[in-house]
Amino acid sequence: MKGLNKIGRAKGDGGSLTPRGGLLELHQIVMRFGGVTAINGLDLTVNAGEIFAVIGPNGAGKTTVFNVVTGVYQPTDGGVLFDGRRLDGTKRYQVTKAGVARTFQNIRLFHNMSAVENVMVGADAHHRTGFVSAGIGLPRHRREEKQGRELARELLEFVGVSHRGDDAAKNLPYGDQRRLEIARALATRPKLLLLDEPAAGMNPAEKESLQGLIRKIRDSGVTVLLIEHDMRLVMGISDRVAVLDFGQKIAEGQPREVQNNPRVIEAYLGAPADAS
Repeated sequence: MKGLNKIGRAKGDGGSLTPRGGLLELHQIVMRFGGVTAINGLDLTVNAGEIFAVIGPNGAGKTTVFNVVTGVYQPTDGGVLFDGRRLDGTKRYQVTKAGVARTFQNIRLFHNMSAVENVMVGADAHHRTGFVSAGIGLPRHRREEKQGRELARELLEFVGVSHRGDDAAKNLPYGDQRRLEIARALATRPKLLLLDEPAAGMNPAEKESLQGLIRKIRDSGVTVLLIEHDMRLVMGISDRVAVLDFGQKIAEGQPREVQNNPRVIEAYLGAPADAS
């Protein structure tokens, strides 16, 4: 893939990274905005086939991590490896083609398009025909459009909203809109799915159903990296959890280990764990 080099720095940078064997690896990531350091020396390894959660107080740098992984930001220092290849320094569409998809904390659907059409937008990431082929109706374009529509229907069924396929996205209930956005991300055929606050705004029943969907996604062969504030969901679904505070990782491990870590308790409560 152009611009995506095998183990080594992105083009124009002479350094190198030593892979650790994970699907996604962040190596000493630093992200500065002027005089503000949003991420400071972050090391993180997400293994294939797991649900990995990143948690922390507001402003801890969680979404910035997602933006670095997906190419929205290029890190000030450090590097990102994905599936053995250097990811930082590449463009956002190349990140998608490499096998990384994401959803957003604030839903970003095409509200006047149908649910099926929204998912078809994700499928377009792997289509080979362009505007010219579409305009003159070449056979390849017609085939890809048919395949994209079939995939969209399958994914809407997978996430549980197949009955709303022909409805405009804006007319779907909030929880179904969240599921639709996940279906659109899955249409890019990712190896890694980044979910940014997927339970935000959901009621308890919707959150319970979401847990089942996330497990179903993992069981289908897609690794999940999750940002979430709902600790019951995080602790109930994650294989491992990393905790950020002021851009630094202060804890990592299995949910129970992290939950009882004094530094984590202090970060969330603002006082030492043994304080009265």
